[in-house]
Order: sequence, then C-alpha cells, then structure tokens
Amino acid sequence: MIKNDMKLQESLFAYAENFRDIKSVIDYTNEEFQKLEHPFGELFYNFSYYDIANGLIGNCLFLSEMYQVTGDMKYLLYAHQILKLGINRKGIESIDNPGLWSGLAGVCFVLETLNQNKDMYGDIIESCDQVLKEQIRKKLNEAKLNLSNDNVKMTDFDLMEGLVGITQYILSYKMDHKEYLPLLYDITDYFIELAEYHIENDRKVPNWLIKAENQFLNEEKVKYRLGNFNQGVSHGICGVLIILIKLYKVLKKENIKPAIKVLTEWFYNTKSTWNDCFVWEKKLKWEQLFEEKDIQYSENQLNLSWCYGDLMIVYALSAAAELLNNHNLLLFTNNCLDSYEEANIHMNLISPSICHGYAGTLLSIKKLKIMKNFEVLPTLSNQLLNSLTSSYDAKYKFGFKDVEEYNGKVILMDKYCLLTGSSGIYLTLLFLEQQQIKTKWDALFLLD
Repeated sequence: MIKNDMKLQESLFAYAENFRDIKSVIDYTNEEFQKLEHPFGELFYNFSYYDIANGLIGNCLFLSEMYQVTGDMKYLLYAHQILKLGINRKGIESIDNPGLWSGLAGVCFVLETLNQNKDMYGDIIESCDQVLKEQIRKKLNEAKLNLSNDNVKMTDFDLMEGLVGITQYILSYKMDHKEYLPLLYDITDYFIELAEYHIENDRKVPNWLIKAENQFLNEEKVKYRLGNFNQGVSHGICGVLIILIKLYKVLKKENIKPAIKVLTEWFYNTKSTWNDCFVWEKKLKWEQLFEEKDIQYSENQLNLSWCYGDLMIVYALSAAAELLNNHNLLLFTNNCLDSYEEANIHMNLISPSICHGYAGTLLSIKKLKIMKNFEVLPTLSNQLLNSLTSSYDAKYKFGFKDVEEYNGKVILMDKYCLLTGSSGIYLTLLFLEQQQIKTKWDALFLLD
C-alpha cells in the first residue's frame, strides 16, 4: 500500500501540503465549481465551511490523523489555520442544525478530535456545547412530533443530519459529561419507539416509513408515491440498528434489546437474492413490502458500497448477532459474505471515495474482518485495493478524483473533502497501512 508504493507515499504528503496554503485550495475549488455544468455542481460539489462531509473543516480530521501518525506539528498548524476561518462565536451561532455530517455536532467532533492533541480548544468546545444541547433538544422534539404524526423524515433520525449521528458524537466524546446523559436517554427512547409498528388500514406498518412528500428528490416523490423504507446506513434504518447496539452496550437498558430484535428481524425478512447472493433493496417500496409475495430485487448489480450497500447491513446484523448471542443470525451473515466472495463478479463501483466507492467498501470489509476475527472477502479486497490505487493520478490536483453519474452522464471532480474526496481516501489508505486509527474518524461512519 502506501509504505510499499513510493508514488502513493509521496502523494499522501503532497496532498497534506495543499493545506499549507488554504486560500489556494479554496480558490482552486471555487474555480472548479464554476466549470461544472448544471446540476453537477449543485448536486455533487456543494462545499461549505462547516459541513464535514464535503466542506473545509472535515479536512482537520485528516490533518489530525497525520499529526498522530507522523508527530509533525505542522499538520496541527494547518488545521488551526482552517479553524481560524470560521470557528468563532458568530460562525457557531450561524449553524442552524445539530447534525453530525452537516451541522454543529460535526464541528464539535472536529474540535474534540483536535483537542486531544494539545488541549487548545476547550473554551470554544464549551461554548459550542451550550448551543448544541439546545439544538439537540429542539431536534428531538421535532422528531418525536413527526413520529407521533406518522410523518417521519429521514433527517429526523439518520446518520448524516439526524439523531443517529448526534448520538454517535455524544458516545464518542461526551459520555463523561453528565449534562448530556438525559438527552442520550431521551434519544434512546425515541429510537425504541421508531423501531416499532403502527396499524394502518389493518396493516402493521413500520414506524420508519418515509412518505412520498418526505423523499429528498422530486423524482423520488413520484417513484415512491406510497412511500418507502430506507435500508442504508447513511440515511436509513441500518444506522438506527447500529446505534441501538452501541447504546445498549453503554446504557445496559433492557428495553433496547427488543428494538434491536425488531430491526434484526426486519432485515432478515426483507432480504432478497440476486445471483445466489443475499441482498436488500436500498429503498424498499411500500408496494414491494405489502403487495409482493416475495420481495424482488430491482437492481442489476451487487451493491457493497458504504452508504447504501449490503455490506453495512451485514455489519449491523453481525453486531446484533454477537450482542443477542444469536448463532443462526451469525451463520446467516457469514453465508452472506461467502456468497459475495463466491460470486466473483465485477464490482460496479466507479469512484475511489469512501461514500460510494472503493475506499468505503475496503473500510467496511476491514472492519468486518476485525469484528469476526477471520479473513473477509479476500479476493474482492485485492480487487478493490488495486482499483483504488490505480485511481491515483499525479496530474490530479488532489491525487484522486471523485466520479459521479447522473442521468447517464459521468463526471470526474477534484475534491479535497472527507466523504467523497481525497481526505477520506488517504485516511482509508493510512488505516490499511498502519492497521490502526489513532483518532476517532471511523466513528463518523459507524465503524468504530
């Protein structure tokens, strides 16, 4: 990997040096944005300062890991220069949502990560906490109201903007702050209720139904006219299952276990098969659940990406099997992995990124290997690693380019960010090389 590949090793340090001159990075990305045809820029190049997914501040996590790996203080200096651009009272108060990947919890996650190094940001973290706790309470109240009205939104509970991500921040950095515990217990109660069913026209309907009007995209409002059930880790119920498992391990509340069992049974009962592989619809239509005898898989490929792929569902079910001491479920997850390996089919991933590309699938496989304590998908891992390293090009500003497809068009974009850009790719390569993560950046992906 990096250590054995001088070109990649040099590219890692060259990429990090981009952040020495942060103004140049900003100017370059602004110029690149102007070159993109509509709607690629708006959909896939929507940078903001405070968004750790695609914005500037997320790169501080890469720089913090570089400091931990190398011991070179310059990386903390580069991160500090990024913080100086927007971490102040006015900037913090301008953030209007508490989300992990797109809001204040994410900013706090970055500050806490950097603060582990030199205890430089304690005062600003304390100030952020006061705002964040109020925002979380407001978010929770809105989510509970939507749940009571059978009008659940993905952003109520999801990892990116909702309560799953917020909970992950609290579990990562706030468990020794007693003022967060009442919030954590109340959020847990919300998740338990979310993982239940309600009766609608004599049918048992999962509470996590996302109605047509609450879909993200206009075309999805038409496609899912009766609603759907989002299965993914980034915006769906898979993230809720993983966070409930984490909450049980910390809080030891017995009423969490039934909720875990409900979601575990949901995934087992909604599985499909494709080319002798166990798979799941990424957004399961109402009609598929209630009007089809057997759920038919509607895609023509195996999807093992991090954000919406089957691999993270297998990861969640593996964690649940371990917690519930469910031997049959554990065997099922192993059979899933065996079927993916034996299929020996070409992975239809086009991007090197973590979100929906080679890096994210490699990261998921490695974490599954650690959890199960045996080799997981070795053939696929080698293919993905070769695809990832082959994606590097010295001519690219940041070494790698994100690849996106929309309405039949494919476009490559220089992106410095964490979720879909080069910072996330280099963090993954560092992890694969070092065999450890020195900060907590993997927690952002529910893979800690």
